[in-house]
Amino acid sequence: MKKIAVLTSALISACLATSVCAAENYSVNPLVKGLEKSPERVLLVGNSFMYYNCGVTGYISGLAKDKNKKLTLTMATIGGAGLDWHDVKSYLRPNGLRSYSTTDDGSNKLIFHKYPGGKVFEAVILQDNSQGPVHAELKKFFEKYGAIHSKDIPLPGLSLFS
Repeated sequence: MKKIAVLTSALISACLATSVCAAENYSVNPLVKGLEKSPERVLLVGNSFMYYNCGVTGYISGLAKDKNKKLTLTMATIGGAGLDWHDVKSYLRPNGLRSYSTTDDGSNKLIFHKYPGGKVFEAVILQDNSQGPVHAELKKFFEKYGAIHSKDIPLPGLSLFS
């Protein structure tokens, strides 16, 4: 009987602890709540969470296509990476990412892209390692490099989503 009382007490304690945790509000209000216009060129910076399981580009492209929106997505991803592994400022150089591409007609010809004002991307999405924001040792890197990359993204006219 004593064993049942202990188990029941433990179960009730676990339920109470779970309900208290579930009642906490861990949400963060986004800084960007709307855009003047939909971006047409977006840079996704992150890790394997961006490209495994069909990747987020497939879903985002599908949503844009459904809304008849023109959208070009570029990923700068490193498996297992935190924001501290990325050089976002370098990704945004006019002669860097997306400065050229090849045609998809089988001719393998290069197309050199010119961007107004040298602004290759109109929006940047930063995604940290899944442990970055919550891990005792990694949180400092998340905060430091999130702030650094936010400053590296030229404003106005470029939106940051993190």
